[in-house]
Amino acid sequence: MAELIEMHWTMLIGWLAKRSIRRICISCGVTALMFHLIRRLYQQHQQNERLRKKRDSVKQNINAVRSQLAQVDVTDDLLALTDLGLGELSQKIASGDVTPIQLLHAFQTKALQLYDKGNSGICEFVLQAQSVFEGSSIEEEQEEHLSTMRKSPLYGIPISLKETFCMKGYDSTGGLIKRCNSPMEEDCVLVTVLRKAGAIPFVRTTTSQAMRALDGTNPVFGDTTNPVNA
Repeated sequence: MAELIEMHWTMLIGWLAKRSIRRICISCGVTALMFHLIRRLYQQHQQNERLRKKRDSVKQNINAVRSQLAQVDVTDDLLALTDLGLGELSQKIASGDVTPIQLLHAFQTKALQLYDKGNSGICEFVLQAQSVFEGSSIEEEQEEHLSTMRKSPLYGIPISLKETFCMKGYDSTGGLIKRCNSPMEEDCVLVTVLRKAGAIPFVRTTTSQAMRALDGTNPVFGDTTNPVNA
């Protein structure tokens, strides 16, 4: 009899032990799941805030360009220059038919028109583009450099660059939200060389996210499709 009681007691202790371990495992699993869920929600909140801040910055950027262009008169003749090639534009600047700042305003206006239509691939404008021409005179130490730039076929030519090329004061996100609101501290080599050659980076355009797709999927600036299919 004693052996039977001992056997049943052992079975009961074993059964309770198994139940306790099961409860512990379930509790740990639920806790881990809740922790993971809360962590994901917090990360999503941070991403949403980062994206909201970036999009607000883009709106301010666009409005700043609108304000600049509202103070100048861009004629249809100037807008027509945006259809010309590099060689023709360079000749017109060299001959004095058009000034670099007039050409910049024409390209800014054209880009803004495309942006307003949507599906333009435009991220943001380079607000410092016009600062190249600010000031009524050129310092003597800059005169020689300016003379050298004028000999370049790129002198005074507005150019667009993919936003993956680092530019001082601007993000280089590659379509990744986590890289928003982290402006670069200096220009990349390409931007530096182009500026020294007299070119004027005036607008930045999108790529697909991390440049890993053939389409224009970009959660930061919006998707871009071929204009023919838009």
